Amino acid sequence: MPEKLPLPELDFTSDFTTSNQDKWRQAAEQLLKGKPFDQTLLTPTYEEITLKPIYTPDDFDGKVCGSNPGIKGHWEICQELAYTEPAEFNSALVEALQQGQTAVNLTLDSAGRHGMDDAQLTTVTGTAISTLEDLQTALESVDLFETPLFIEPGLTGTAVAAFLVELCRLRGLDCKNLAGCIASDPLSELARTGSIDGSESDQNRQLAQLTLWAKNHMPAMRTIGVDANPYHNAGANAVQELAYAMATGAAYVRGVLNEDTNLSVFDITSRMRFSFAVGSNFFMEIAKLRAARLLWREIIKIFGGNEAAQQMFLHARSSHWNKTILDRHVNILRAGTEALSALAGGCDSLHVAPFDSVIQPAGTLSQRLARNIQLILKAESHLERVADPAAGSWYVETLTREICEKAWAFFQEIEAKGGMLAALTAGLPQREIANTAAERAENIKSKKDRFVGANAFPNPKEAPAEKHENSCLPVYENRIMNLARYKRERETAAVSAALEHIRNVQNDRQEEIMPVVLAAVKAGATLEEICGALLVNSDSELEAEALTQHRGLEAFENSLIQKSGGAA
Repeated sequence: MPEKLPLPELDFTSDFTTSNQDKWRQAAEQLLKGKPFDQTLLTPTYEEITLKPIYTPDDFDGKVCGSNPGIKGHWEICQELAYTEPAEFNSALVEALQQGQTAVNLTLDSAGRHGMDDAQLTTVTGTAISTLEDLQTALESVDLFETPLFIEPGLTGTAVAAFLVELCRLRGLDCKNLAGCIASDPLSELARTGSIDGSESDQNRQLAQLTLWAKNHMPAMRTIGVDANPYHNAGANAVQELAYAMATGAAYVRGVLNEDTNLSVFDITSRMRFSFAVGSNFFMEIAKLRAARLLWREIIKIFGGNEAAQQMFLHARSSHWNKTILDRHVNILRAGTEALSALAGGCDSLHVAPFDSVIQPAGTLSQRLARNIQLILKAESHLERVADPAAGSWYVETLTREICEKAWAFFQEIEAKGGMLAALTAGLPQREIANTAAERAENIKSKKDRFVGANAFPNPKEAPAEKHENSCLPVYENRIMNLARYKRERETAAVSAALEHIRNVQNDRQEEIMPVVLAAVKAGATLEEICGALLVNSDSELEAEALTQHRGLEAFENSLIQKSGGAA
């Protein structure tokens, strides 16, 4: 064997020349050849934060609002499945769970989210759940104990929770073993649609009643959601998203505490789930999610919550706003960076949208590709083995701090004006987001903001994409027939008595509401009937200007398609 060669000793302090930021700037200015440094290498953002080309310990200086904000390693693969019919949803779900998905992600359609059975309001953006039978079909063959359930019920959390509990009873299961979330979120629904039935007190009472019941009977199920997606998809910047989400969360904590149910701050916050969209600005999105945890920690400290109460459960989904119908396969690449941002930012669960979902209901291939983005990051990149991978980066830590400071100031403005409901009804978020969206639109038009494959590096051979909308007529007809059959097969008198019991309990408030709602579900009451009985004392409605949900490139795409004679 050859003799081992001696290894030289390295002395980093003497073998490498020292440098500093001043020297680096001098070298940079030489390379710029007269171009102004500040205009060339400093980048302003929509958040009114100026990004520098290089960050040093002097920028960081330990000035983060807390420690270890992106704490998670493991996350749930929580893909949405856009099927209106419960049977179709179930078929896709069973296959997805066999192919690597780890959690159920069930969003009710527009009618169900507002407590209506009307099939004419059914949309392809969610699943139609009007009865216990519908939920049975949607979750057929799904192991409810091994699979976390994340349900987006809109305003109907109490009714949907009762459907789920009764489903457990029919299967001989104890609902105490359920895990996940039934994320009731009336303020985000108001922001998205512009109106919801019932007063703020009505909504807070239902949140409090369900949360109290879940504490005792479904301890691992969360009952309150805070969804920032409506703000993101209207064009908001990261600071705006955070401020509105924090104000919404604070409103729910305050509202439930005021219901005098003996729920503690921990009882409430441990049953909350925050949801954020994640866009293509890679480091900004990492910092946004890390900042969310830090901001929430400070807010709950003010409410008197302990360290356990200050923890945030954070769901993320890839952005809808930045997806394109031009060169749509680029959406796969966008989704990849967004997934990595979400996981580096510390999300607890994640949905990655299929690349073609902005054009048509996603197919099997695009669903598989979207799911596999997460599986690669988990199984091949081993990202789940790292907690807070962005920690210690001078850039990310500094950006996190700057976002925190701006979002905190904005949050305080909202609180000073009466809270999130007052802000929405006064049109504050709508105006602020409209200004940001208009600025984005100008930058897209001038190509300052670039969308690869669309307004930058387009594919000249690409034929205009045609959006496909599923006809809902067969769905309407099936829903009408199934609902009529369901009502014929039940005992009408028993249903009427159960609904009257709900109304009586709501009148005197001396009895727990969930056992009464469960009795109505057993009798065969529908979602609309239960929700109507729960709002027996309220003929009020909350109204606000609805946020305009859109994709950033829609106007550009439509103009291009019209010029080419294609179909949008």
